[in-house]
Amino acid sequence: GDSGNSTTTTTTSVDCTERANRGLLLILQGGPHFQTNATATFDKVVLETLSHPIVQTCAQQKKLYVIWNGYNAHSPRTTQKYPHQNYTNALQFNSNIETLFQQTYGEGSNNGPPRKGSAQRKHNQRKIEDVDQMIGMINWMNFTQAAQTSDGMHYLSQVNYLKAQYILHLAELMKKEKRTFQYY
Repeated sequence: GDSGNSTTTTTTSVDCTERANRGLLLILQGGPHFQTNATATFDKVVLETLSHPIVQTCAQQKKLYVIWNGYNAHSPRTTQKYPHQNYTNALQFNSNIETLFQQTYGEGSNNGPPRKGSAQRKHNQRKIEDVDQMIGMINWMNFTQAAQTSDGMHYLSQVNYLKAQYILHLAELMKKEKRTFQYY
């Protein structure tokens, strides 16, 4: 359901200005909580998280790594109960999220997160150099389409284990090569 509340968790224990600090890895995801609405998800999850002062400091120090953990395929048996989570909507959600990332952080976007609200997306952007170089996106649709689930949405341990390996691999590549990746 749509809680309407922010899903961000803040911390005050990260200090990216310290020389010994290796950086901040954020793994963001969303969709079902906002009725598979990409704009609402992006505004409440991505923009609120990346607007946090600690996150901005890490980005300015080039110690921020963001991975968008894309929407999974869901079992067809859940479609009747949760029609907004059907396969077609999930594909569209992932495409819309990718577009929002490109519009907000891609080339020509001023490379910084806007203030809250989609109406402000094109205006009031804060300058954070190279933030687009620190975002990785994983689209799990093909990988999870035939995967076994316990309840139609949550996958069994083998799937989650492999997903964790991919995420860690992507994080390592981002840190090592300092560039954006997209896995499909």
